[in-house]
Amino acid sequence: MYKGVKKRSHWLPGAQSNLPSQISRATKDSKKVAKLDVFTTNSLNSQIYNYKRPKFNEIETTIIEARNPIVEKFVTNFISNDTIFNNSEKIKIITGIH
Repeated sequence: MYKGVKKRSHWLPGAQSNLPSQISRATKDSKKVAKLDVFTTNSLNSQIYNYKRPKFNEIETTIIEARNPIVEKFVTNFISNDTIFNNSEKIKIITGIH
């Protein structure tokens, strides 16, 4: 028998009893890393493709040059749209390829 196998048998029972808490911790950490990945990727894409955030305030919401990032990749002559919502408008129906 290898020396390493004998040594590992000493820590294995303790590791098995501690395993559920380690899995829980690893799951929480992986969710944090996934969120960070999404935020980083969105930030990078917004810089590369010149995406802009809509402007919100209590009077109106303004969306200038709105684009659909997926459709924009497949259409050669994409036309962006402007939309302004003010307090008197509760909803707008936007039709078309967007």
